[in-house]
Amino acid sequence: MLVKTLMDGVAVAASATETGSTVLFHMPKSNRGIASMRCTSYTGTGNLVTKVEGRLSSSMEWVTVASKNLDANETLNSDDIQLYPEMRATCTAAAGCSGTITVQVGG
Repeated sequence: MLVKTLMDGVAVAASATETGSTVLFHMPKSNRGIASMRCTSYTGTGNLVTKVEGRLSSSMEWVTVASKNLDANETLNSDDIQLYPEMRATCTAAAGCSGTITVQVGG
């Protein structure tokens, strides 16, 4: 299984949005995979809305492949996601919380 890290320990402050860099994904024989989203150093109350996004080329819009609400120091997995040649992760923190996010995709 090929694993790519979309966000690696990115600190997300309250009321902020962080976007990981675009990662090029060599398309395997299967275009299905899994995503793992982990939150550490969580403080406050509220959700860290973490998304995995993909697109076919840089001229296209991003589409949401998986989305999870992280509200504690936890790891959540999304099984059977669609893989795209270009992928990234974004995380938006509610006004009352912050945390450190790591997102990985495997296929």
